[in-house]
Amino acid sequence: MIDQQDNASLQSLDRLAQVFAAETFNIRHIWRAFGRILDESNATVRFRDDSWEQDWLLAKYASEVSGIGISGHYLAPRDFYTFPSFDIDKYVEGFAHLPGHVISRSRARVNVSALFDRQERGSTFVGSNPAEFYALQQRIEAHGDRAMTVVNHTLAWLHLALGKLFTGIALTPWEHDLEALTQMCGQRWSRVWEQKDLYEEYMSIPELIQWKLDVFYGAEIQDVGLAMQPSRQGQPLEWREHWQWISAPCEAQAALDGVRMAARLMMAPPVCIFLQQLFRSAADAVTTGHLLAVAVFRRWTLQLLSMLWLETALQREWKDLRPQDVVSFAFSVMRPHWPRRLFGLSHRSMDVKAALAQTPAWNNFRYSIDATFVPNWETNVATVWGLFSSTPGVIRVESEHYDDSVWCRRERELFDYLRDQDDFLDGRYLIEVPHIGVQHLGATIADESDEPAQKTMLTRNQFPRLTTVFRVFPFELWESQILAVVAAARMIHLRLLDPELTNAACMALANGRPVPEEFVPLTNHPDGWSPLVALFGAFLQRWGDTAERFPIAFPDTYEPAELKKDTEMVTSIINLQDGTFDQVDVLAACEWNRTIVPALVGDHRYGSFFCIDYRNLTEQMWARDEAYMVIRGINRVRTQVPLWFLQGEDQRVDEWKTMGTNPVLTQHVERQWDWMMEALQEPDWPANFQSDCKVKFSQKLSEACAATTTRGVAYYQGKIN
Repeated sequence: MIDQQDNASLQSLDRLAQVFAAETFNIRHIWRAFGRILDESNATVRFRDDSWEQDWLLAKYASEVSGIGISGHYLAPRDFYTFPSFDIDKYVEGFAHLPGHVISRSRARVNVSALFDRQERGSTFVGSNPAEFYALQQRIEAHGDRAMTVVNHTLAWLHLALGKLFTGIALTPWEHDLEALTQMCGQRWSRVWEQKDLYEEYMSIPELIQWKLDVFYGAEIQDVGLAMQPSRQGQPLEWREHWQWISAPCEAQAALDGVRMAARLMMAPPVCIFLQQLFRSAADAVTTGHLLAVAVFRRWTLQLLSMLWLETALQREWKDLRPQDVVSFAFSVMRPHWPRRLFGLSHRSMDVKAALAQTPAWNNFRYSIDATFVPNWETNVATVWGLFSSTPGVIRVESEHYDDSVWCRRERELFDYLRDQDDFLDGRYLIEVPHIGVQHLGATIADESDEPAQKTMLTRNQFPRLTTVFRVFPFELWESQILAVVAAARMIHLRLLDPELTNAACMALANGRPVPEEFVPLTNHPDGWSPLVALFGAFLQRWGDTAERFPIAFPDTYEPAELKKDTEMVTSIINLQDGTFDQVDVLAACEWNRTIVPALVGDHRYGSFFCIDYRNLTEQMWARDEAYMVIRGINRVRTQVPLWFLQGEDQRVDEWKTMGTNPVLTQHVERQWDWMMEALQEPDWPANFQSDCKVKFSQKLSEACAATTTRGVAYYQGKIN
């Protein structure tokens, strides 16, 4: 048993069990009722878009359906307080007789069910003290300092547990306003139900609850109703920042302080009282409101289980593992990714990938393999640990070069800890497979469809499904400069909020006039205004119709919606104070992200994933070639859609200087990414950009943009690999 005095998450979990002791029977009653509803819903096969499918319930598996591929299939754990293991036992049996295979199981050091079964009731609320959070906020002195790191780790864990709707309540002092804050919980809960989906009346009960969980975890409060964030497999846009913080290098103590503070704040009395009241009312009848509440409460308890594991792990001396590795591992288990796989496969690609690609395991949803995993807002570090965190089985393939890879050594070190010390996913299988055993992986998969294979657009039962991925190609220098100038002009206008003054300021920059000291630079880049003065001067000289009028001008009427986009654009820039990125590159990428990306993916003509292909690039070409301005700048921009890097074997793009934290997908075999359906931007994008950007161009610049409409398919030759 873990020492409770040294583990804030265990203290909160223990306190939660005491506070809800009287409601434990009703909670389990609701969960059993929900389980029956989930089982009954499996009789109806529903095919949904990948981006919609998610698993907030921590209970959604999958099944093969002839002619479709895979479909959602619920297998909820009988024990309310455990993570799902689905039907893994029958597949593990297939490994038992194979020579050289070693099977062991992990054990959780805390039995959550036993805590709740004690029926020991707490008399007072303790642990929640928002004042410590705000005191820490006041100590932030610079971007990325220790105080900011702890604050953002805390917020990531709080939002994961309570969503934004209840996090705000948890961060409100409650001692003198407990009743009012409890009522506020009820009001915000009602708003979740008031938020309607276009197809809500056609949803089954499980689909309805999942949609309401999307709202609960992704919506923000506003004066009228709720503001919904775009969700990707359940992950709202804000998770993009959470992944950045929790997977960034940091001191173990900072991560530990963050998870401990979150554990204490999660025990917010208004939230506890509100849920108590809901569960007590289930004695009469179980409603959809009870189902939603039990899903939230179950996630809450299981998250505390992963957090208490993390607290212990962060206090351990590791050889190869880093704090960001164990934090990402613990955080990922609560991710609403679908489908939840059975086996995470740890292997050295150079030894194993070619043979693995020939097995049925390669594109089967039960296996979590890096080459067939579709990241959403995760960073590269989070993507790696997300392969294993939630799988009830981990297979490690021993091979000649396994320990030569630091990533493989990290995986071995963590899996040994799960087996020998502690695991939040109790009873996880850990299977050691010899290199030659790779050929047997597919033999453990049972085809559940009795019908003969049919010819469809997809490989039978293929996973991932065929996914459209937009490929970013290099721009010409003048195109990148347009983007950078427009972005800078928007930022100037955002400060002045006057089109005439903005146009005059752009001319002043272009003419090299001194910038008033009170007009601080647009970003915190140490180069300040100087790169923009040079950019604007060259831009005027090339594209100005006259020397007295800047080629870009703001119209007299500029819509509020555009101002909102401009504000979001400014906040999309990731800290530039280290000076390692060219400011103009980042501004060009900002405008690409603000205007071009939404125009492309707004109607999903090109899907909603982007990639940059580095396979035929060297680090020197990438760093120096003017054609890669936007591609370089993207590394310091929070993009509106997930962005992946594609690389060749042994290329190690992630180690290039100033490279970002995006997921890196590595090719080891031919046709490895057959599930990606490549799409390209229209060759005449500058002509479309002129109308989409809502600012005025000079005649000379307008003619250059219009000329791009004559570009044909041949334009792509030489620009893409």
